[in-house]
Amino acid sequence: MKKIIEIIVLVMIVIFTLSISLTTAAAPVKNKVKIDGKDTKIETVVIKNQNYIPIKQLDSYLKTTTSYNNKTKTIIIKQNKKTIKFQIGKYGSKIINGRTLIPIRALSDIFKYKVFWNNDKKTVFVITANIIDVGYDNGIEYINSDINLKK
Repeated sequence: MKKIIEIIVLVMIVIFTLSISLTTAAAPVKNKVKIDGKDTKIETVVIKNQNYIPIKQLDSYLKTTTSYNNKTKTIIIKQNKKTIKFQIGKYGSKIINGRTLIPIRALSDIFKYKVFWNNDKKTVFVITANIIDVGYDNGIEYINSDINLKK
């Protein structure tokens, strides 16, 4: 009887330990994303200390139209008259749980946007070329102070 109780206690300890480690491992890291100084509802997925976003979430914030060709494993992003096509794997893109993810930093390669990380605020800042072209007006100064840029 004593042996059975020891086994039950041991099994309970193992189950408890596993449940704690699984819940902490699955807890999502919620980093903010600001585009041109404006808050977004973009959900980041952190993989190996890199912020990824579902590519479809670009549409409403960057005025893009995104699609995916499953046959060729190609991502298509259209913005204004520009069309960019690339296969999964390029720019670090991945498919996880049926969602096509791309590292936010890849936006600098694809669209030539400026992408900055502020660790204190746990925020990714994306600055489009349009706002950079405007110069250092009040909006830019606000963005620069947020991301700790020096003029």
